[in-house]
Parts: sequence; structure tokens; C-alpha cells
Amino acid sequence: TGTLELTEKFDSNSGLPMSMGYNRSIIRFAFDNRVNTVSDKINTKEGLAVFKIVDKKAASFKSYEDSRSEISKIISEELKKDYIIKLINEENLSWSEIEKLLNPSLPIIANNPFEGETDKIKEFQTNNGLESDGKWGPVSQKKYEETELEKYNKTKLANVSKSEEGSINGSFKSIGKNYQLMGYLSAMKDGDVSNIIESNNKIYQIKLNNISEPTEIIDEEKFKSIRKRLLNSMSNSIFNNWIQYCRKNADIVDVRHKSI
Repeated sequence: TGTLELTEKFDSNSGLPMSMGYNRSIIRFAFDNRVNTVSDKINTKEGLAVFKIVDKKAASFKSYEDSRSEISKIISEELKKDYIIKLINEENLSWSEIEKLLNPSLPIIANNPFEGETDKIKEFQTNNGLESDGKWGPVSQKKYEETELEKYNKTKLANVSKSEEGSINGSFKSIGKNYQLMGYLSAMKDGDVSNIIESNNKIYQIKLNNISEPTEIIDEEKFKSIRKRLLNSMSNSIFNNWIQYCRKNADIVDVRHKSI
């Protein structure tokens, strides 16, 4: 075991490493306590973590334009999610059809895009950690294709991952560690498709290709321990999802004016 000291500002993703996912317990701890307060252990997607408040920013106000832009972005993301869910549930489109419908066309990647422009070739090579000799060879072309595809992937709204492997309580490349997914996987059979999963402001749907048997024999005591831990995790996840659902669908009445 070891201790990792990590300091992040509370701005992007509320200041949390993306791999940890959104965690209301951490956010509440940060806003409800004073500087130098240390939290109890908190369960995250990356395991148990302990947080310490090292500093706090003074209260401030956002400009109207900044707030408008942020609200527009949130609404746009929600509408996109609703549209994709409709395509899956009502239009009955396949994942490949949805990917083709929502994503821009693949870029046309030129062969030697800087032909005859030695300075631009050198600049590209320098920016990408290549030998800056001004000559466009297979290494430069390969790096150029990789960077163009990387730019394209950032513009995609939908992405289909054909094959990922992981343990039922482990982490997957696309979604990370997700307790809702763990619950689905525990009940799914080969070929089954999960319900839609929302995580980190994205939506996922999982198809179980096949189940591999464990390579080691698990004794009865270890099996019971693992089963109990999984059931507890899934129970907590179901309860938290229910709470979030209730909050999301509750009729909220603003009565703050009564305290003035």
C-alpha cells in the first residue's frame, strides 16, 4: 500500500481527476468544510480516496455572457443525449447506423501535405517530437495520419468499441469502473444488451460478447467474500441512482425569498 498526494483546483470537472468520475460526497465535503479539513475515506471509481482541503477560492460572479454560454452548452448536451436515446429506443437503429448518422465524414488524409514547403515540414516534425530534417518520409506521414485521426475522433459524437475485456468488478477503457455496469454484467448472458447507462455526462449501451471463466479456482470462503462485496456495491449504486432519479424528477419550489 502507498499514499498518493494529489492537488487539483476546483474548476474542470469540479476539480476531480476524470477517472474518478463525479462524486457528490467529495463535492459536499469540499463545500461544507474549512481549509485543512481531512475527509473520511470516500469510495470512488478508482478505489478509496481521502481528501484534504488545502485552499479555497473567494466567492465570485460569472458574467451574463459566460453564464449564457455555459447554460447553452449544458442544454445542448442534454438534447443530444435525448436524441441519441430516441434513436436507440424508438428508431431501433444499430450502433453502426447511429455512429454513421451522428459523426462527421472521415477526413481525407493527404500524402505529403506539406510538399515543397520545407519550413512547414520542419515545424510539424519539431512539434511532434520527430527528427527535424525537413524531409517527408514514412515516419512523418504516419505521425501526420495519427494526428489527423486524433483530431477527427475528438469531433465524434458517437463511438462504437468492438471489443473490450475486463473483470465484472473491474475497469473498462471506454466507461471506466461503473457500478451500474457491474450490476448489469452480473445478470447478463452472452449476446445480451444492457439498458442505457449514464456516466460522466455520456451515455453508454453495452453488449456482452462472451463470458470467460476464471483461470484460478476460487474457494468457498473467498467466493462468499467477493459476492458480499459485489452485492453491497451494487446495492449502494442502486440506492444512489434512485436518489439521483428522485432529485432529477422532483418538483422543486424555490422558497429562498422567504428567508429574506
